[in-house]
Amino acid sequence: MLIVDHLSKHYATPRGPLAILDDVSFTLEPGQSLAVMGPSGSGKSTLLYTLGVLEPPTSGTVTINAQNPFDLGEREQAAFRGRTIGFVFQDHLLLPQLSALDNVLVPTLATRPASPAELVARARQLLGDVGLGARLDHRPGELSGGERQRVAIARALVHRPALVLCDEPTGNLDRTAAEAVADLLVALHTEQQTMLVAVTHSPTFAARFGRRTEIADRRLHDIP
Repeated sequence: MLIVDHLSKHYATPRGPLAILDDVSFTLEPGQSLAVMGPSGSGKSTLLYTLGVLEPPTSGTVTINAQNPFDLGEREQAAFRGRTIGFVFQDHLLLPQLSALDNVLVPTLATRPASPAELVARARQLLGDVGLGARLDHRPGELSGGERQRVAIARALVHRPALVLCDEPTGNLDRTAAEAVADLLVALHTEQQTMLVAVTHSPTFAARFGRRTEIADRRLHDIP
């Protein structure tokens, strides 16, 4: 379960603290999804980075599966992030010199898995699930934009994370590819019962989520 309790985020500036988020609270359970909308600069990415244990909150707490990751040391935080959270970014961030299969396996390199063969099998399965079972050995330069983003989704899921965070995952795609990636992301999230949070400018993408919100005046407001 994800519990965000009275979360605020301020940045220091020469003119004093700059408030980005103020008193944000919500919960998310396995199988639930949340879309976060709002104009550029409203705090969407700041919220995502805080949920992803990349930015500490100024006040309030983030609890993921009964653990406040900001209570951990830096190395423990990194380990927690690696095993608990999956990321999908607007730019797929694949390594160009690696195959699709090896890109999916990149997050496992830091965890020293007890069963590498099992992870390779899972990576192969995920690439099959996203329609790329025949493209395992292809490098990113040999894949379309939509196919590269599918590899990124498989990479995000390879560790069976409890929480998947997406930052404009369809933002760089044409409409057809964006719809296909959105369908796939939501279907896999439902099948694997992850918690899914995505920031987006797209009302069409947001409409696929169980809960839709907007950041306005530094707070989260539900969209009917």
